[in-house]
Amino acid sequence: LSKNDKNIYNPSYHRTHRNYYLFSKDPYILTVLESINDLHIFSEIIGKNKKVIYLKFFSWTLFDKPGILERTIFDYKNQINKFPNHKIILLLNTYEEYEYFKKRGIDSYFINHNALVDPNIFKPRNREKKYDIIYNGRLEIGKRHYLLKSCKNIALISAPILRQNKLKIEYLNFLQSILPEAEVLNFKNPLKLNQLNSFANMPILDSMSVSSILNQSKVGAILSHKEGACYASIEYLLCGLPVVSTSNIGGRNVFLDKRFCKFSLSNSISIQRTISKLLKQNIPSDFIRESTLKKMQIHIDKIKKLLEELYIENGNTNIDVDEKWKNFYINKMLKIGEKFPENFIKDIA
Repeated sequence: LSKNDKNIYNPSYHRTHRNYYLFSKDPYILTVLESINDLHIFSEIIGKNKKVIYLKFFSWTLFDKPGILERTIFDYKNQINKFPNHKIILLLNTYEEYEYFKKRGIDSYFINHNALVDPNIFKPRNREKKYDIIYNGRLEIGKRHYLLKSCKNIALISAPILRQNKLKIEYLNFLQSILPEAEVLNFKNPLKLNQLNSFANMPILDSMSVSSILNQSKVGAILSHKEGACYASIEYLLCGLPVVSTSNIGGRNVFLDKRFCKFSLSNSISIQRTISKLLKQNIPSDFIRESTLKKMQIHIDKIKKLLEELYIENGNTNIDVDEKWKNFYINKMLKIGEKFPENFIKDIA
């Protein structure tokens, strides 16, 4: 990569909020969702001479575009050259990503981030099943809501729509024309999609609210063809919903079980037929949840083992990792949107 390329990827000093969690101070162990370049800022604040271990999650597939994998390695090496006491361990959402980095000597593990979603938040609840299908996906074109056009009794929830523009409004107008009766459940009093005038006042839902809403539906849909771990998919499963998915890359397939998760062709008729089959099966929610928890535990055990090895490597041989995990575990092992650098400076003090 040229010097010009390096200049393009300077750390984002203007960011005022960050996604991270300080799991330990002895040594410093942070789980982070920030770009590797931006770890430079964290390292500057902590100091070059302190021992730091970053457990780096990824929010998106690294097979998205040509050059991302190589760029990730470049950034990784650049960071550890500048801060040799600051270790980075990549936690990958797919085995293919893990294999790619491991073969190139990069410290990495196949630990899918979905395994760290909190099952005490997302669980079956005693709610009336008002909707046949729910899609928890940002109302943007990449989520391909239009594939539901042959379905009825649809519920939608969306994360905030950032950087609104003409194309995003056009997509909303298009969805309103083909899914006018779909209900948007972000609002206390659900709106029909054709009543949604803009994205400007879309309420932000917390995790407990999302869990409650998911439990009002019978089947969860994930229709994008690219994702990261895809939190929505594991949230469906933990709430006991079967899932219909299209073919995809990114990591959500890791927990999709063919006994209660069905893949569909990316057309509306196939989606409708697949959902109908799942509705007829009426699979018990507890079976879906318990099967999912067993798969998640494999990844949780891996990260615990990794943490134990890191403590031993740093001279802490008496740490009870299970106890520490129980005391410090939070949903996704991340605090999202922490005020930065103020909160971070307090955390590391």
